[in-house]
Amino acid sequence: MIEKHIKNATTALSFIFLTISLLLADLWVLPQKTLGDEIVAYRVIYTGKGATKSLKTVEGYHYYTQKNHPFSTEKAFVEESDITLSLTPIFSFITQVKTDKKDYSDLLISDLNGIVFMLLFLLYLSSIIGLLYLKWDKNMTKNRFYNILLINGFMLIITFFMHLTYN
Repeated sequence: MIEKHIKNATTALSFIFLTISLLLADLWVLPQKTLGDEIVAYRVIYTGKGATKSLKTVEGYHYYTQKNHPFSTEKAFVEESDITLSLTPIFSFITQVKTDKKDYSDLLISDLNGIVFMLLFLLYLSSIIGLLYLKWDKNMTKNRFYNILLINGFMLIITFFMHLTYN
């Protein structure tokens, strides 16, 4: 029964693998562009339970810039409005944020930084392992096939949710 679904699963995992490969090439291989920008607005990112802000904790800050390059930092408020951004060439992900006084690059949690990057890398690894199993395991059980699909689907949903949370 699973034989007819293996081709669809292989196509889906291949798409995930190739998409993440392109993202990683954009992040690490291609040269980045640097530009000056100005923060025009920000909002606080809260976590925790409760309807009031007193029961929630500050997770970070989400900034909006004049040239439309939003980014988020973890628990660090950027006090200066003039900033220098480093962007990837294809997807324009922000990889560095600097002011005249401080470098906030290690505190970035938006785009492919922080938890989103770690989850994306885990999804990358699980899609590779899933593709290898689908390709070479000739006696695949239903349970193993469903596990491959579910772990990759779960990782995809969690990664997408975290991306929406921090961007």
